[in-house]
Amino acid sequence: MKKVETASLWLMGAFYVLAGMNHFRAPEFYLPIMPPYLPWHAQLVFLSGVAEVIVGVGLLMPRTRVLAAWAAIALLLAVYPANIHMALADLRSATRRSLPDLPLGPAAAAVRADGVGVVAYQARPDPTRY
Repeated sequence: MKKVETASLWLMGAFYVLAGMNHFRAPEFYLPIMPPYLPWHAQLVFLSGVAEVIVGVGLLMPRTRVLAAWAAIALLLAVYPANIHMALADLRSATRRSLPDLPLGPAAAAVRADGVGVVAYQARPDPTRY
């Protein structure tokens, strides 16, 4: 694996693990962005944290990398309603109140697209495996 691929993979894996752990440490950050039409907000925040940790660890292990990459894509799609709700409702979490009001929508979309690109690249079939 090339150095850039390895670095991006470890960065993405670490990001998922840390973000997932943050769901347990500070669920109050995530609860306000839950769309009102979804039930069991606290349980869904906990479940998405578990999923993020599993995806992050899976991306770091060669045997589970492809499955974890597909799981990351599914996870990004699953949590997208919360991101849409946050953007449309213009919600501010307690931790973001100290930041200046910047147009983060396009930047957040670019980061999300880059994340999907990294995991999709990892999910591609490897012709040398078969």
